[in-house]
Parts: sequence; C-alpha cells; structure tokens
Amino acid sequence: MEEAKVISCQLIFYPLETAATGKAVNRILKIIGDSGLEFETNPVATTLYGSSEQIFALLQEINDKSNQAGIKYALDINISNKCGCKD
Repeated sequence: MEEAKVISCQLIFYPLETAATGKAVNRILKIIGDSGLEFETNPVATTLYGSSEQIFALLQEINDKSNQAGIKYALDINISNKCGCKD
C-alpha cells in the first residue's frame, strides 16, 4: 500500500460579526494545535501539513466546533500537493 502523500493547506480564518476576533482565532489555533498535524503560523495565515484525509478532517472539525461555539466565520483555503510539501 502506498504511503499517504503529504499536502499543504494554507488557511486564513476571518471571524465575522464579533469584536472578540482574537478569542475566536485563538480557539481555532488550539484546535489546530491539538490535531497533531505539523503546522506553521504567521500574523496572517497558518499552513498545515498532512495527508489529505487529515487535512480535510481538521477542516471539518474547525467548522463543527465553530458552529457549536456560535462563531461565524469566513475561511480562505489554499491546498497544494506540491507547494511547501516535503517529497
């Protein structure tokens, strides 16, 4: 069986309809940190590395937990199987 290829996923999370943007962003960063995936952050975006299954499962978790917490958001996602990936 072939090993799962690592992909990269850059995401930018925009909390909407709240003055507590930092709190919402920190909640998302905690979900990412708890995922066990390799990631890098900068002031604008977070880049994740993992299999497509892991990445998409984490995106689903971010959506589900945001909905449960009543966080309204927009999420820009850029996925690549080459850019930023380790062969």
